[in-house]
Amino acid sequence: MTTATAEGLAVREATDDDWPAIADLRDLAFRFRGTRERLLPGMWLVTERAVVVGCGRLQVAAQWFGGRALPTGMVSSVAVAPEARGRGVSRALIRALLEQARAAGCVGVSLYPSALQPYRRAGFAVAGTHLTARLRFGSIVPAGPATVERFDGDLAGLMSQYSHWAATTEGGLERSEEWWRERVLSSDPPTPHDADDGAPHAYVVRDRDGIVAHVVYSQRAQAGANYLAELACRSLAWETPEAGRALLGFLASGQPLTTAMTWAASAVDPVGAFVDAQPQIVSSLPWMHRLVDPAAAIGGRTYPELTRTGLEIRVEDPFIPDWSVTLSIAIEDGAARVEATQATSARAAPIRVDVLGAILAGGLHPLDAARLGWLPDEPPILGGLIALAPSRRRWIGDTF
Repeated sequence: MTTATAEGLAVREATDDDWPAIADLRDLAFRFRGTRERLLPGMWLVTERAVVVGCGRLQVAAQWFGGRALPTGMVSSVAVAPEARGRGVSRALIRALLEQARAAGCVGVSLYPSALQPYRRAGFAVAGTHLTARLRFGSIVPAGPATVERFDGDLAGLMSQYSHWAATTEGGLERSEEWWRERVLSSDPPTPHDADDGAPHAYVVRDRDGIVAHVVYSQRAQAGANYLAELACRSLAWETPEAGRALLGFLASGQPLTTAMTWAASAVDPVGAFVDAQPQIVSSLPWMHRLVDPAAAIGGRTYPELTRTGLEIRVEDPFIPDWSVTLSIAIEDGAARVEATQATSARAAPIRVDVLGAILAGGLHPLDAARLGWLPDEPPILGGLIALAPSRRRWIGDTF
C-alpha cells in the first residue's frame, strides 16, 4: 500500500530490496547499519520521487495497563535523510505509523524518542523512564535456599514465568517467542541497544510448579582491567523472595572476576530490599506514549473496586483532527463504561490527546496538568481524571 501526501511524498511498506537504503538511513541517524542484511519486519518508508528519504518501524505487542495486556504499537528506527530534513518527512511517516497502529487495534503507541519536539507535535507525551541500575556485588546478601539451574531450553516455561511477572507491572511488554529468540537469547540482536560484549547466559529457579525466576545476562568487559567484567542483565524477574535472593547470590558468586551487575530497573525497584547499599542509576531514558484509541485505552483496563466516578471529556487531537472524540465515562465495580461520539458537547471538558495520554500513563498528575494550564481547575473534572490515572507510574523494561 502506498499513500501520497500533500507535500509530494509517498509512504509505503518496505520490501526486501529496500534494505540497503534503510541501512544507510539508520547509519546516518544512529551510527549503525544493523547487524543483519535482511529487512526488519514492520518497516515503513517515505519516498520523494522514488528515492527513500525516511524510514520507521512499527511492531505490535501487548503492554500491561491497569491489570490488562492491551495491544500497543512500538515505534522505532525513525530516521530522515539529512538532505530531506524540514520537508515534512517525519510528519508524514509518524502519521502513517499511527494510522497503521490504529488499524491493527492498538490503544496507543510507545517509543523511545531521539528528540522530543517532533513527537510532541504529533500528540505524544513523556510517559515514563527506562532506568538502568548498577549494583556492586559487595553489597549482595547471602543466597537463600533456592537452587539456581542453567536454562535447559524450556522456552515455553520461561515465557510463562515472565508473563506471570509482567502482569504485576504497569507498562511491561508481553514478549513474543520471536522477541525472546532474537533479542533476549540471541548472540546477534537486531540493534545495538540490545548488544553487549558477549554471548547471553540464562539461568532459572524452579519450584514444584515450574520456573519462578530467571536471569539472562552477558559479560561486559571492565575497561582497563584484565579479566574483570560486569554482568549486563537482559532479563531479570522473580516471583518469590527466596528465588530473588538465590538469583542475586548466584550472580554475585563470580567475585572477584565479576564485579557488578546492571539491569532495567523501575523507579522503586525491589532489588534494594535485598542489599545493604542502594543500587546506582547509571542511565535514564524517557519513553513517550500516544493514544490512538482513547475509548479503548480507558475501557480496556481495570480499576480499584471502590472507585466510582462519572466524567465527560472532549479529547482534542490537533495532529489528526478526525480522531477528536467526545467520551462519556462511568467507572463502577472495577470497570469503565465508555461511550464515544464525534459530536461535540457543551458539557464535555476539553483535554488534548497528549495530556490525556500522559495522565493515563502515570507520567502526569491531573493536578499538575491544571497548574500548567492544560486542564480546567475544577474539582469534578480533576477528580474524574485522578480516578483514571494508574496507581503506579508505568515503565518499560525493554528497549526497542
